[in-house]
Amino acid sequence: MKKAGMIFITLVIMLFSAVYAAAADGVIRNGRTFVPVRGVFEQLGFSVDWNAAAEKASLSDGKHNISIIKGANYFKIDGKQIYPDVSQQVINNSLYLPVKAIADAVGAETSWNAEKKLVHISYNGKDAYITCAEEKTVPVPAKQTTVKQTQQSSSSAAVVSKTYILNTNTMKIHSPDCSSVSQIKPVNKQEYTGTIEELYSRGFTVCGKCLAQ
Repeated sequence: MKKAGMIFITLVIMLFSAVYAAAADGVIRNGRTFVPVRGVFEQLGFSVDWNAAAEKASLSDGKHNISIIKGANYFKIDGKQIYPDVSQQVINNSLYLPVKAIADAVGAETSWNAEKKLVHISYNGKDAYITCAEEKTVPVPAKQTTVKQTQQSSSSAAVVSKTYILNTNTMKIHSPDCSSVSQIKPVNKQEYTGTIEELYSRGFTVCGKCLAQ
């Protein structure tokens, strides 16, 4: 009996270890917790299909059908457009959604273990465990190829990510407190966190009211 008991305990430990080992990795960005769409929804029993041409994820569990387009400031659930208070993020080429948006979308329950930085999402008898880590901004030193570049780099030692509001229709970049932000239609409004240089490379230009070129 003792041997059987030890085997049972060992199996339980292995089971829980496997659950936590398979947990998806989340990111805490600007105080908000984001979790990967595929990793979380698959744990909750959804099938996940990625259409590379349309850059769209389609998820279904027989009860709910969800579609998420990369870069959009909304997602659809059962044909209805949902605009979360914080837009999706693309991290390491993967789609991430704020935990609250996922919970609200399918009526899931969530809990937070502050000590382990672990999010628990419970839905329809299934559980997803997501370990989260605070995102760190890594300084990027300026190249010092000439005296002029060296002098310029002294005023800016690193490239720092910032949060901007984008108008995907006019391709304009706004600061979050810009008066023009309230006039942007929801379908064209997107929150972006990153470098402004990345936005320039994507064809965006700055708003003349709130940002200087």
